[in-house]
Amino acid sequence: MIYEESLRMPFVISYPKEIKGNQRIDDIVLNIDFPSLFLDFAGIKQPGSMQGSSFRKNLSGKTPSDWRETMYYRYWTNQDIRPAHFGIRNHHYKLAMFYGQPLNTEEIVEMPFQRGWEFYDLKKDPKELHNAINEPEYQDIIMEMKEELKRQRELVGDADEGNEVIRRVIGEAWEK
Repeated sequence: MIYEESLRMPFVISYPKEIKGNQRIDDIVLNIDFPSLFLDFAGIKQPGSMQGSSFRKNLSGKTPSDWRETMYYRYWTNQDIRPAHFGIRNHHYKLAMFYGQPLNTEEIVEMPFQRGWEFYDLKKDPKELHNAINEPEYQDIIMEMKEELKRQRELVGDADEGNEVIRRVIGEAWEK
């Protein structure tokens, strides 16, 4: 899920020849970046079909200037206790849309949770205990993040093509 307890994944690596020990990087690294890193260390050219980026330079403390500042996440499975959702996270904020619809459904499925947005200020609320989606002070940031979310979805080609029910549910909730 998009909550920090599941989203964050520890990674420990030792390669004294190149990586200084006892350091921590806070760059946004995704699971799709791991194969790229391993190929890089193995000296194998990454196929063009792969989405990730090697974070070898990041590990050496030389984060590329064009390294991502935002990550996109999608949880496709839909269950009563874990609804389908997607969202973005940057170093300070997180925005998620919980739409709760299974793939390839012909009708809207009613779920035992409220469908809609969640927004967290990760600096003030690192445990994500207060959904600040309706807080006036965050409305400009939320609008910017919704635009970035649209951009990220387009970037990875995640437009729910062929899933008209999901598209309708997301479209209705998008403006709320």
